[in-house]
Amino acid sequence: MPLLPRPLNTVDVWLAFLGTYLISLVAVFASLFSNRLSKATGLDFEVYLVFFLLQGTRLLWQAATATRSLSPGRRFPMDTFALGTVAATMPFLADTFDTLKDVVFAGLCMLSESWALRLTGFASLAWLPWVHYRLLRDTDCVADLSGSYFPFASAQPVDDEAQAAEGEGCCWPKVEKCLHELYKQTTPGKIRLLLWEAGPQGVFALLYVFIEGGSKFVPLMQLAVPLLQTALGWLGNEQLGRWTMRSTGKRLAGAFASGNIPLQTSLLQTILHAEAELGDTALAEARRGINPELLTKTTLSGTDLEGLSLWAVGAVVRLSKTLHTIERAGSPHGIPFFQALAAALEQNATVAHIDLRGNRIGEEGAKALAAALEKNATVARLDLPFNKIGDAGTKALAAALEKNATVAHINLRTNNIGVEGTKALAAALEKNATVTDIYLSDSNIGHEGAKALAAALEKNATVTGIYLWSNEIGDEGAKALAAALEKNATVAHIGLSDNRIGVEGAKALAAALEKNATVAHIDLNINDIGVEGAKALAAALEKNATVARLDLPFNKIGDAGAKARSFRCMFA
Repeated sequence: MPLLPRPLNTVDVWLAFLGTYLISLVAVFASLFSNRLSKATGLDFEVYLVFFLLQGTRLLWQAATATRSLSPGRRFPMDTFALGTVAATMPFLADTFDTLKDVVFAGLCMLSESWALRLTGFASLAWLPWVHYRLLRDTDCVADLSGSYFPFASAQPVDDEAQAAEGEGCCWPKVEKCLHELYKQTTPGKIRLLLWEAGPQGVFALLYVFIEGGSKFVPLMQLAVPLLQTALGWLGNEQLGRWTMRSTGKRLAGAFASGNIPLQTSLLQTILHAEAELGDTALAEARRGINPELLTKTTLSGTDLEGLSLWAVGAVVRLSKTLHTIERAGSPHGIPFFQALAAALEQNATVAHIDLRGNRIGEEGAKALAAALEKNATVARLDLPFNKIGDAGTKALAAALEKNATVAHINLRTNNIGVEGTKALAAALEKNATVTDIYLSDSNIGHEGAKALAAALEKNATVTGIYLWSNEIGDEGAKALAAALEKNATVAHIGLSDNRIGVEGAKALAAALEKNATVAHIDLNINDIGVEGAKALAAALEKNATVARLDLPFNKIGDAGAKARSFRCMFA
């Protein structure tokens, strides 16, 4: 069986951290209450030994589980376990080490007679889980920490022939793997994690040295080590990237071929973060490593996205020169997936159609897409039904539409938009000059939302279709839209079914149709216009020369209403 029956996610990393944190707490408090916590070494060496034995046992279980999942004829390279052990347990590199030393420092603070330092100890203990929880919202940090807690999840197996070939000749490939592990300590995500975790701990350490003093452990572990780690990150990133980029691209190709999501994430993170320093060299390695079929597709659908990490999806969208359509309906991926997709769209120059219906991208996903649309210059069609984007997400999209000059079709039906979100969209439509079709069905816009859209339609000169089914706009909303249609010269299709429109609303629309010269299709299904409303519409159509289709089923118009409109064969 595989290490996990699914790709690693934030919860897995969070639970792994909590396990390390709790074991460290037990070790430190046991030493504290037995008076064996030392200012010089922190814990007893026996306790350190037990801690690392537990870590080693965990790694052996992970390695054995990963090995059992291999198909016949496949194996891991000989150096896999050594490199994984280094990533997971080596002091100054592994997050487990950082967690342990921070908990030991908190214990030393509690050992002090100073109440200020005791409170500092509790603050240090509280800071660790909080900062990990916060940073695990960052996909970069998740990738970095998953490599520390689950090093074999990203291990890449090879066949026997490849293993034999690797064992021949120069040892440079093995050196490159070691350099790659070192390079991962210099990524932006790792530096962010280090600064957030070690920064406050460093302040606490200075306070300890000032008040308590007499400790070799605190200045070394809480001040000198984090400073050296940060210096390595800032000074060594570019050179290490140059040394490892070629081999990273080759390993990436293997990760795509095998669908190894953790390894895709780790390697693409390495490559794309190196772009700032290495430019086109890094992007060339990314293109070389990604499956060529993905980079030449015109449509990226759900099946294409299976077996791809967030970073892989982002890289494919960003680097493709042929991609036209992205379709992902009902995705099991969370919001970070769509945030990664949106970030890639900011730099894509070919995608014209995005269909993400039924993904529950929520407010945050909508905001990410909105940010992308402000910079993207190719997307013309955006389908986002059933995504729970709400008022806040809609406002973000509306702000993007004020700046965007390419989106022509936007479908936001069934998104809990409400009045405020509708007003924001209406304000955007007053300024936007490209949107031609807008779908806001089942969005709880009510008569207030309809009035806002009507005011926008009086000024807008591009919208040709507006679809507001199931919004309970009532007669008030219908009257406002009717007044707009008297002035608007572009709307050709208007959908108003299931909106509780009565006789008064129908009469207002009829009066507008007598003057309007563009509407070709009006949908009034499932309303309550009655006989009088039907007669008013029939009379209006005697003067109107453009309406080709009028939908009136389920409107209680009776025989009299049907007769009133029977002379126009175009009625549906």
